[in-house]
Amino acid sequence: MYYRDKQGFTLIEMLVTIFILGIIVTSVFAFFSTGFRNIFESGIRDENISFAANKLEILYELEVFKMTKLNIEGKKGELIDKLKEEINNIDNFSYEHYDDLNELYDYPGQNVLRSYIEVLDFEGEDRGFKVTLVVFRENSEEYSKLSTFIRKGVSDE
Repeated sequence: MYYRDKQGFTLIEMLVTIFILGIIVTSVFAFFSTGFRNIFESGIRDENISFAANKLEILYELEVFKMTKLNIEGKKGELIDKLKEEINNIDNFSYEHYDDLNELYDYPGQNVLRSYIEVLDFEGEDRGFKVTLVVFRENSEEYSKLSTFIRKGVSDE
């Protein structure tokens, strides 16, 4: 009968232990890397929404909304010009306006704010613009979209 001294581990025991620890460390690493990626993407999304909301606030404060039935389409151009002016003052960011809503979502590979502005004319006093802003960042293929309706009173002049 063979007698074994109980003072150490065999090579097989060590290999099994290392293998089990490797599986545990790999799963913990995968869990944390997914969490960090989600935090990073969430931060980009928050920055984009904040950026777009800031630009919408600028549009809300414009005086172009003192409009008549005859000049509502012309005011759309003033909104586009104001957005262009605001974005061109920001380094490393560009502005693009689209008349087709489906073209807003093509990934440009750079920092860009895109807009789609639609004139909405409900019979009566509810006239204004449906404004959709889409923000892309250079380091992410994700985009953030913010839409609102900017309504102002319209006179019958």
